[in-house]
Amino acid sequence: LQSLLDTKSVYILDCLTDLFIWIGRKSSRLVRAAALKLGQELCGMLHRPKHAMVIRNLEGTECQVFKSKFKNWDDVLKVDYTRNAESVVQTDGLQGKVKKDAEKKDQMKADLTALFLPRQPPMPAAEAEQLTEEWNEDLDGMEGFVLEGKKFARLPEEEFGHFHTEDCYVFLCRYWVPVEHEEEEEQQQSKKRKINNDGDEEDDEDDDEEKQPEEDFQCVVYFWQGREASNMGWLTFTFSLQKKFESLFPGKLE
Repeated sequence: LQSLLDTKSVYILDCLTDLFIWIGRKSSRLVRAAALKLGQELCGMLHRPKHAMVIRNLEGTECQVFKSKFKNWDDVLKVDYTRNAESVVQTDGLQGKVKKDAEKKDQMKADLTALFLPRQPPMPAAEAEQLTEEWNEDLDGMEGFVLEGKKFARLPEEEFGHFHTEDCYVFLCRYWVPVEHEEEEEQQQSKKRKINNDGDEEDDEDDDEEKQPEEDFQCVVYFWQGREASNMGWLTFTFSLQKKFESLFPGKLE
């Protein structure tokens, strides 16, 4: 029955040839993600026809096939005819919102002249390489991963820069971060004073080398998903690979 569907929950309806996931509008993101992953696993557990697929349905936008699985599905919206426009504005405080929406509507004007202008010339390869070098000046290293089945496999370096619309990629980049200490200036000033006083420059150089600050680093993870790729890539990354990266680089991962 339609009344069994709670707006705060997510439901899976298995019809063998199709597996439906109904998502309530007030359900949490975690429950939605878990339901999508569970739906994919359930789809592979049983022997199903080749055309079987997992279909998502958001509350209020259900497809006709999903509705046909329920007895007397009701699409009629409930309307309270005892209220008029003035009472709605007074009780719900919508007057200010209506004005703001009207102002936004006036401001939403698109400039279409760019569609009729000639195409911009492509950037020369030499200029593109120079920009890449400047942007990646602090890049220490990069590792790539691609989703193969249910796990992320290491991506060969010769395939970096090639993206396929049905795949999901993860890139772990390590950036060098310079460490600046306020003590450096004081050390240099004391070094000059010491040289002027006793001329013992070599000993002070040794001390200065020992006190040089260590280099720091920061890791950034980039996730790329193709238009035709399933959401399994993002779920697999969130529930497995991301946690592994966080344990390897605590406090230094973005």
